[in-house]
Amino acid sequence: MTLSTFCFIVGVFELLFAIPMLVAPRAMTAWVREFYAQEKLLRLVCALFLMLAVLVLIEDPSVGTDVAGLVRLVAWVTAIKCLAGCWWPTSKLQFFDRLLSASWWSRAAGPLALVVGILFFAAGFELR
Repeated sequence: MTLSTFCFIVGVFELLFAIPMLVAPRAMTAWVREFYAQEKLLRLVCALFLMLAVLVLIEDPSVGTDVAGLVRLVAWVTAIKCLAGCWWPTSKLQFFDRLLSASWWSRAAGPLALVVGILFFAAGFELR
């Protein structure tokens, strides 16, 4: 898989969550909590993103300071995070439950996810 394709997939995924977080942060937080409580679905999504990350890293696993190297770093972090999510979904649930209970999270998560999504789209266009 090309780096630009990975960037566009991650960017769409980020924007998929960012826009509802901006419009209805409490409802989105409740939905995310419900999603993380479903162990099988969480394992499935983690497995899919693990496959995407591995497809990127098969081409070239090197990390660097350029845009391509930083995207590969994100692929490494995604692979490790999703592998842990497949093996220990309850620990991921506990982490996100603590994070979602913080009052600042519902206000900060939407703008942060929006910026990350836009940056991934920009990186995808640069790597094309």
